[in-house]
Amino acid sequence: MDNGLTFVTRNDGLREALLPDGRVVYRDRYVMVPGPAGTPVRMIERTHFIRWVGHRPVPQPQPVVRYYDALQLHGAPAALYRPVPVAPTLFQGFYAPLPGAVVMAGAGFASPPVQFAAPPQPYTDPAALMGDLQITSGFEDGSSQAWTPQTRPAPTLSPPPTPVEERGAAAGAPRAGASASAPATAAAPPVVVSDEVREQMRQQVRLSVAMLQNGHPLLLNDVLAAGYASIYLFQVAQPIWVPLTGGSGECLLNTGDLIVLDKSPGADARSVDMSVVAASAASCRAGEGVRVAMADLQEMLNAFTIRVEENLKRLSACAGSGRC
Repeated sequence: MDNGLTFVTRNDGLREALLPDGRVVYRDRYVMVPGPAGTPVRMIERTHFIRWVGHRPVPQPQPVVRYYDALQLHGAPAALYRPVPVAPTLFQGFYAPLPGAVVMAGAGFASPPVQFAAPPQPYTDPAALMGDLQITSGFEDGSSQAWTPQTRPAPTLSPPPTPVEERGAAAGAPRAGASASAPATAAAPPVVVSDEVREQMRQQVRLSVAMLQNGHPLLLNDVLAAGYASIYLFQVAQPIWVPLTGGSGECLLNTGDLIVLDKSPGADARSVDMSVVAASAASCRAGEGVRVAMADLQEMLNAFTIRVEENLKRLSACAGSGRC
């Protein structure tokens, strides 16, 4: 199913996503909320109206609202997700051994989006299970949304609030100079993920869980300044078109794709060179060099934290049922 999602990023940093029939998947707006000292603070409120069940978009039972700090990141507007309080019992479940072995049964996909290089064994370590869930759930989201970009019109730049659109069209030839990518279909080959990538993801999940427990957001500048920046896996939050670093066109990064830094950005850089580690069939090829905007990297960290929150809840259910 090709949902033909339209993703929009406005010049003032606000984002939204729309279905072909005009229904809003999510939408940002600026709001004023009480700050720590009672003084109103400007924040971004993001409301999600649609979720995916298998390959079908369905309305949320109740709209899901999340809040982000509005900030300038290397001179460009960006959003920093503020984590919600997580039930202490979920942290206890992460740090204690699983009560019994858990098997990963997938999410109802006829062709699972991910194939691990070494087939996963029944899990007894919550961090190992959470790391694999973090990878598979990202690619499952990309497969569910079935955003098939066969062509991409050039964006139109306008002052705010006119949006800058990134759109997937229903038909047409790839844009000249773009990296050749196979359309995303139900029969697309799975993404092969190495054991090294799995282990790195487990380390990142451990870090993110500790940050959630302490109420700390995941800020891009903190990651870039850390000793592990060169191996940190950024997980794509939503489909974005990116230029190839060789100057030979552009390609698509789809939801769930994994990328790493090629080199540290300068203090005033608005984008950074990255390498693709693992990607779906419709995406940039693994090993390609791409240039990604700083604001998009922060959006990836925001989505990563939210996915960890969701997978903590999923872990609790898995531990009880023995299947995940």
